[in-house]
Amino acid sequence: MEQRQNGMMQGMMRQGMGMMDNEMMRCATMLVRRALMGSGDFYLDRRDMLGLTDKQVETLRELRLEAANETKNIRSDLDIARIELQDLLDREPINVNAVSRKLEEVHDLEAELESEQVRAMVEARGVLTPKQKSLFESSNHQMMMESENAGQGEQPESRTDSDDNMNHDH
Repeated sequence: MEQRQNGMMQGMMRQGMGMMDNEMMRCATMLVRRALMGSGDFYLDRRDMLGLTDKQVETLRELRLEAANETKNIRSDLDIARIELQDLLDREPINVNAVSRKLEEVHDLEAELESEQVRAMVEARGVLTPKQKSLFESSNHQMMMESENAGQGEQPESRTDSDDNMNHDH
């Protein structure tokens, strides 16, 4: 009995390590996606800032639609696999082997989806001119810096303004 429990525990630990590997892959993919796309709308949300031509806009719209069509089946399969995984986890007793196989299926589908999304983003980036790429990168960098600064709490200017108002009121 103890040997069986140890085997189950080791299996669960391997699954946990697999999940950490998958999480690292997801983080890396998110960084790639952020660097390539910013808002993820195939550059169309920055049409004016980038000075996209009508032809570029049309090509990017086609790529966006193609990517949506390419990923819809993967997303559907992924949703079903996640529901099936939850069903396996809700049963008593839990079949660890079945859960492990379903986790692998979920991870494979997630990787396939991420890969397709990155492929589409790289293709969309290829539509831009070098100048547009540079504009996008500098804009993306500026937005990331503003986002980081906004998350640092109260700005000194705000505190100074309120301090000045308090001093003038009394």
